Amino acid sequence: AVARRGAALMERLAGESGHTIALTHAVPIRAVIVHVLGAPLSSVWKIDIEPLSLTEFRSDGRRWVLHASGVVAG
Repeated sequence: AVARRGAALMERLAGESGHTIALTHAVPIRAVIVHVLGAPLSSVWKIDIEPLSLTEFRSDGRRWVLHASGVVAG
């Protein structure tokens, strides 16, 4: 269910301009990462998300790319 909601959000946001910031737990971030990469859902357990880190996605309106992950604000 988390993966479905994350994928739906990303698809809705793909066509919008501007920036969106989402604050959430590690599992939804992992789920969106595997969605963007087209990886199997079981891959969520192979991704480590550092607490209080940033994960950045970019879209050209057609597709998403994972731009950065694990960036710790300092």
